[in-house]
Amino acid sequence: MTNKPQFVGEKQPLENRVDYVRGVTYKAAVDLHEELDDNSYVLLRANNIQDGERRFDDVQYVDRAKVKQKQLLRRGDILFCASSGSKGLVGKAALVRENMPVTFGAFCCVLRPKENEAEYLAHYFQSQQYRRAIEKVCSGSNINNLKAANFFSLVVPHYDDDSTRVISALFDSIDAQIKHAKDQIANLDSLVKSRFVEMFGDPDSNPHGLEICPLGKVLSVQPSNGMYKPQKDYVSDGSGTPIIRIDSFRNEGPDYSSLKRLNCNESECRRYGINENDIVINRVNSVGCMGKTMLVSHIPEVTVFESNMMRLHSDETLMIPAFLCAQMTSEFSKSYFEANAKRAIGQASINQKDVKGLPVLVPTIGNQKAYLYFVAQVDKSRFVAQQQIEKLQMLYDSLAQEYFGD
Repeated sequence: MTNKPQFVGEKQPLENRVDYVRGVTYKAAVDLHEELDDNSYVLLRANNIQDGERRFDDVQYVDRAKVKQKQLLRRGDILFCASSGSKGLVGKAALVRENMPVTFGAFCCVLRPKENEAEYLAHYFQSQQYRRAIEKVCSGSNINNLKAANFFSLVVPHYDDDSTRVISALFDSIDAQIKHAKDQIANLDSLVKSRFVEMFGDPDSNPHGLEICPLGKVLSVQPSNGMYKPQKDYVSDGSGTPIIRIDSFRNEGPDYSSLKRLNCNESECRRYGINENDIVINRVNSVGCMGKTMLVSHIPEVTVFESNMMRLHSDETLMIPAFLCAQMTSEFSKSYFEANAKRAIGQASINQKDVKGLPVLVPTIGNQKAYLYFVAQVDKSRFVAQQQIEKLQMLYDSLAQEYFGD
C-alpha cells in the first residue's frame, strides 16, 4: 500500500478521549418483557456482539423505566462485553453506526469517543494489540471484568484528523473484502441447505415418500447429558481434560486448541467422554442458541462435554452421523426444538425425550453418501474463501502492528 500516513502524534491513554457508560441493571423476573412494546427497549447482551458487529437474532426486551437516556446507543458508540466467565469473550467490541432506540445489559458497557475517531478506535478494539492489553487487566476469580479504569488506561496512538480518516479507510477496505469472502461462505452454506431440501425435503412435506421415524429409532447411543463441574475444578496450566462447551460450537467441529480444561477422574472421562462422530446438542440456553448441534470428529485426546449439552450417536447402518447432523441443523429441526422447548424468561431447554422425538427422514445410505459428496465438493470452495479471509486478516494484523504498535 502507498501513501500510508506516518505516526506524528503521541501515544495517549483513552481517559480524556472517551466517555464510559455502564449497562442497564435489571431483574429478569420483573423487568424483562416477553416482546417489544411501547414500554420496552431492545436489550443487547454479550452474545449480540460477534465479529465486530451487533447481532439482533437473539435479544431481550427490558422495561423503559430501567433505562437512562445516555444508555441508548448512539452513532459512534463502541459496545463491549465487559464481564464474562470466559476471557475470550471479555472485551469483545462492536461499532454502532447509527442512533437507535436500543440499550445494553449490565455485563456490557459503551465507550463514547469525544473526537472524530470512532471508526479508528473501533479498529483498534479488533486488534491483537488490544486483546493482549485486555488479557493483562482481566481480573476476578470466577468472572473476568473490565472497569472504566481499565479502558481509560489503554494507551492508543493519537493521530491528526486527516491521518485518522486515512487509517480507518485502509482498515475499512480490508474489512469489506473479508465481509465479501464471508458472504461467499454464507452463500455456499445456503447452497448446501437448498440441496438437502431438493434431494429430501423435510418430514412435513416428504416429497419423495421417504421413511420417517423418531430420531431415537436411528441411534446406537441414546442421548445423555454432560458433566457439571464447579469453577474451582477448571485449570489454566494446560493440564487436565478438555471440555466441549457451547462457545466451542463451529460448523467444522470444535477448535480443540482453544477448549477449556478441568480436572476429571478416570470414571468421569469414561462416562462423559466424547467418541469419534458423536453428535452434541446444546440443550439449555437462550431460545436462539438452544438446540444448536455439532458433529465431533478427529478427537486428539480424551475430551468430555458439559452439562448444558447432550451427546448421541447414530446407528451407522441406518444413518451416517454427518447426515444426521445435517438434519438436526435444518430449519425443520430448529422449528421443532423451539416448539417443544420449555421456556423461562430469556432461556429455553429441551430434554432427552424432546430430542428422541424429532422426526427424521431415513433415505438410503447411497443417497446420504451422494448428498455428503456434494457437501464435500462445496467445502472445497469454502476452503478457498476461508484461505482468502486468513490472508486478509494477516494484512489487517500487519497494519494494526504498524499503526497501533504494542
